[in-house]
Order: sequence, then structure tokens, then C-alpha cells
Amino acid sequence: MPRRDRRHCSAQAVRPSEVDLEALHTKLAARAAGLATANSDPEAFCSTVSHDLRARLTTISGYCQVLTELCKDRLDAQTPGYLEEVREATLRMKPLIAALLYFSRSASVNLCREKFDLSALAEDVAAGLGPGERARLPCRARH
Repeated sequence: MPRRDRRHCSAQAVRPSEVDLEALHTKLAARAAGLATANSDPEAFCSTVSHDLRARLTTISGYCQVLTELCKDRLDAQTPGYLEEVREATLRMKPLIAALLYFSRSASVNLCREKFDLSALAEDVAAGLGPGERARLPCRARH
């Protein structure tokens, strides 16, 4: 076989078929449509994401409890503490996810402007902080 013919055959072998290109085009179009839908309806997107995150957090929390209970006699002294930290972190994430979902829903609500004292709000928050947290505040706000 002449050299030119061998290159032609290998190029044909590498070149995707029209069927492959059409399948790829269909997949890309479906993905683009899915992304467009997610972008056009952020509330639905956030709802889906929050549901998926909550499901994973519940699984992680459950496994931490199972490991602690079923393997307690095989764990070293520090491991139960680590597992409890992970479990508590999953519990702290749940309200954050709920707040994110609530925030995403607020985009569809008409806002009402009103004046309020931001300094008073900041003082209330600072008053509710623990001693270690107060140390991180600027000097003026530590009173």
C-alpha cells in the first residue's frame, strides 16, 4: 500500500462518524437546555441542590453515628471525638442550606424599603457573642 493511502486510512479511523457527531450534538443540546432551565429558575435549582446536599449530610451524619456505635471498641481514644465533630458539622450545615433556600425564594418577593438602625442591630449581635468571639471585634465594638 502506498504511503499516502495509509495516512488516508488512519485519518478515516480517527475521524468520528456522522452518527457519533450527531449523538454528541444531541447530548450537548440537552445539556445546554438543562443549564438554561436551571439559570432561568434559580429557585428550582436551589431547591434541587439543597435537597441533594441535605441527603448527603444525612448520610454522613448517619455513618458517623454507626461507626461510633458499632466500632466503639475498635476505635482509638481520639476517633469518636473526630466522628462527633463531623456529625455536628453536618447538623450545623442544615440550617445554612435552609437559609440559602429561603434566600433564593426571596428573589421572587417584592421588597419593601424601610429605615432601620444598623448600628443598633450590630450592637445586638455583638452583645450576643461569647467572650472568645468578642475578642475578634474591632476595639470600638467590644464594649
